[in-house]
Amino acid sequence: MEKFGWSELEIGLSLSFVGVMVAIVQGGLVGPIVKKIGETNAVYTGFAFNAFGLLMMGIVSQSWMVYAVIVPYAFGGLAGPSLQSIMTNQIPKNAQGELQGGLTSVMTLTAIVGPLLMTGIFRYYTNPVNDIYFPGAPFVMGTFLAILAIFIVSRSLPRSSS
Repeated sequence: MEKFGWSELEIGLSLSFVGVMVAIVQGGLVGPIVKKIGETNAVYTGFAFNAFGLLMMGIVSQSWMVYAVIVPYAFGGLAGPSLQSIMTNQIPKNAQGELQGGLTSVMTLTAIVGPLLMTGIFRYYTNPVNDIYFPGAPFVMGTFLAILAIFIVSRSLPRSSS
């Protein structure tokens, strides 16, 4: 709405397209892609697509470009299932519940902190009293967080999980 003057309908259509693309990637493409490139490479590939998609979403200049960017962004969905699979294979069967509980806790925490952080960034960069007007700033912050995830993964993933 802020950048392109979209209506609620246009926002709904774009979010529906995100949902369809994510469903296609996670429902039909993750398995074959992971089988071909391996779990570790799928984690890196997913985070790279995520970072690229977020960066492009933040800097696109035409509303039609949002739809073009959603396609590669959806391939960010390679990272989560692959990373979860790697973690699951690193611990004994009797600790799986603890792992899943820990992952759910982290996801819940990010669902609380993420919107607070991103709406604060959005508010700052769309406030007319500030010198810089940049409604795409939250997406660029997401890019930095995805790159941070790549760095953390590179320091944490076992080398033998490819």
